Amino acid sequence: HGLTRDNISHTAPLYQYYARILQRLRKKGMLGQVWLLCDNGLKEDEIISSLRRDFGAKIHGGSHHQDHYLGRIAPIFIGSFGTFSWSQAFMTSAREIHLPYVGIMKLGSSWNWWDALFIDDDPRIYYHDISGNGTFLSAQQVKDEASAFSQGIKERDNQKGNCLPRTGAGDVPAKKASDKEGGKDG
Repeated sequence: HGLTRDNISHTAPLYQYYARILQRLRKKGMLGQVWLLCDNGLKEDEIISSLRRDFGAKIHGGSHHQDHYLGRIAPIFIGSFGTFSWSQAFMTSAREIHLPYVGIMKLGSSWNWWDALFIDDDPRIYYHDISGNGTFLSAQQVKDEASAFSQGIKERDNQKGNCLPRTGAGDVPAKKASDKEGGKDG
């Protein structure tokens, strides 16, 4: 992607995001085996190496289907920015879920629309603003903060229905046939 970890527009949270969550779990006596769901080719990545060293994390290294399944059945799920990760968050049976966002960005990330995917009705989820202090926030706390991301969520919530498709033309939802003049189908 041509992005560096020194740039807030990176597509993976920094080590501190993961470490803060794992340290909290360790302190509460809730830290079990940490499994990393990533490509085997990333095992030398700085973040992966640090998590393996500091938390005894192991790379699962299965197929994409196996990794997705493991994420869905994990007792505690710590997600990243990818759609693969967020789809696991939507389907996981975990008792605790952690998801990152970039509060200074209206969309919540540099390459996807997290404001449209924002899950606001699941009390298991803790959100972490990686452009801020990364604290553990509920969905309501994220929506209540004065950030570009919370503004994006509020604009989504003000539309008729959540998660409407984006057209690419100013991100205005596409009109349905029934919305056209006259208001009747067919």
